[in-house]
Amino acid sequence: MNNIPIIIDEKEKSLAFYNYPNTFWVDLIRKSIENSNKIETNSFYLFLKNLYEWFFKGFVFIVDEEWEGHDINQICKEHNYPYTLFDILDKFKENYQINHDFFKIISSNLYYKFYKKSNYIYPYLHWLKVDNFIGDNKSWWEKYNTKNIEYKFLYLNRVPKPARVYLYDKILTTNVLDNSIWSWNSCNFTEYGGKKENHINKSLEGEFIDFSDEQTLLKEPDNPSLKVFCSILIESETEIENLFISEKTAKCIIHEIPFVCLAPPYYLDVLKKLGFKTFDKWWDESYDLEMNLEKRTDKLFEVISYINNKTINELNDIYTEIQPVLDHNKKLYYDIHHGKKLIELTTKPKISDKMHNILRIGGDLKQKFNYIKINYNE
Repeated sequence: MNNIPIIIDEKEKSLAFYNYPNTFWVDLIRKSIENSNKIETNSFYLFLKNLYEWFFKGFVFIVDEEWEGHDINQICKEHNYPYTLFDILDKFKENYQINHDFFKIISSNLYYKFYKKSNYIYPYLHWLKVDNFIGDNKSWWEKYNTKNIEYKFLYLNRVPKPARVYLYDKILTTNVLDNSIWSWNSCNFTEYGGKKENHINKSLEGEFIDFSDEQTLLKEPDNPSLKVFCSILIESETEIENLFISEKTAKCIIHEIPFVCLAPPYYLDVLKKLGFKTFDKWWDESYDLEMNLEKRTDKLFEVISYINNKTINELNDIYTEIQPVLDHNKKLYYDIHHGKKLIELTTKPKISDKMHNILRIGGDLKQKFNYIKINYNE
């Protein structure tokens, strides 16, 4: 990674990383904070310096991170780095007397929209703007009329991350799995942190999913949502500053499934700020306000146990009461998806769409834009 490929649009005065998806730049930041505790000798700072002095003046650097919505500052904290990414960018801007917003991160991490302002973050509701997890069925906006609740929960786990392991271990002490359509470690990883003998690997697809097989990941096998009362929704991120709404939440909204959620604190609060409704009328959602991950998961488990103690008949009655909330959320999702609501959270800079669309269709950016390589000293 010593030479970083960059694409340049002279007309739009914009630059971007050539690599796609841009999640590789997370590793670039991680490497940069491992090798220096001073901003001016940080390798990412030096990368910007090399780029700026050679070419960068007057241009805007765009990082399109909509797919994942990482919290880069969380990475800095993990390595006990004394500065945030924004500190590095601020210092660079100060030293070079840059007056324009020279660095833009298009991110689906809504923490920086609602709880922490940043001139560098361009918020984008990625998974509320795409429908490839639904497939070719264009009737997916229609109301479901074939609901037949046979199970209490939909509980899906592809990658066994630490927070998911902690909740899974608690669930294994109950009969929740007997009342669920569920999967665990559906990628069939042979090793992961916290793995125990009673962890049963299980996939809904009948065979394990290739970790890199995004298309299988995005499909809903045999639409189990029609058979369940609610989802134990396991979001992609659980750390404090990683408020990222993934396809997992989008699927629940589209398929009209109530949910309890293992996610960062204030996740449900963000959904409400976007206009969605949640389910605090029917169960305790105070877990959403708990900052400590383990305590938050414990409180979530109490809610799961509360629902698990209900009979199927009781859950059918509750589902009928919840239906207006599900209808509201699905209608709002439709309006977001079709650009009728929250445009400021779903519109990216024109140049980013231009580059992004070429990448999505497998086009060669070298044929469309100038292409250079910038030295990056690890």
